[in-house]
Amino acid sequence: MKIFKIIFSIFLTAILIGIAIPKLTVRDVISLTAEEKSCVQANIWQQFDHPLQRVALWLGKSAVINRQGDGIIKEKTLFVKSYTIFRIPLPNTRIFNQFTQHMICDWASEKVAREVKTFEHWQCLQTFPSELCSMFVTEERKKLYADCAVAEIPKTADDTSLYYDQKIAVVRWWDTKIQDNKTLYLPYEPERDFAGCSESARTILKHLYETHRGLIQ
Repeated sequence: MKIFKIIFSIFLTAILIGIAIPKLTVRDVISLTAEEKSCVQANIWQQFDHPLQRVALWLGKSAVINRQGDGIIKEKTLFVKSYTIFRIPLPNTRIFNQFTQHMICDWASEKVAREVKTFEHWQCLQTFPSELCSMFVTEERKKLYADCAVAEIPKTADDTSLYYDQKIAVVRWWDTKIQDNKTLYLPYEPERDFAGCSESARTILKHLYETHRGLIQ
């Protein structure tokens, strides 16, 4: 029993030393803004998406080792290396022998800082229109609630889209008064029973909810 305790103590000490090595010795070579740090962290978790890799990464640390481009003429690319226990390099999930990750962080440059608010906002802009993605900003989302409270949606409106992850519904219809298509963004929050929305808005939002629930069942 005494030998077992000694072996266990040695093993535990070795593990703690192994964890301490990358935590204390791995450092960013260049200085980063808060936005760039957020970009790097999000990209790391995307590239190391296997559960075992995430455990290994949690035991270690990542560091930015170089930067290329200025984000204006050339894309701003950050070069990152990740290490696990005992400072063992971690390879990319998809390319096993690639130990350096290239991360484009143009969204974090000063050039776009006024337009792009968060990394999630930047991701959204790669797929969806800017009007929709601006709803990631808290101040803009408040406008959704205000519009939903006074919305007058005709019963003939049947062109709807649901962005489930963004919790936003889009309703489009032909407005006979202005003789043009009208688009309205509404907060999609069934957990709140669409509280605060007008009767016509709640009707169409509940219809969207029932349709979406039927599709996933």
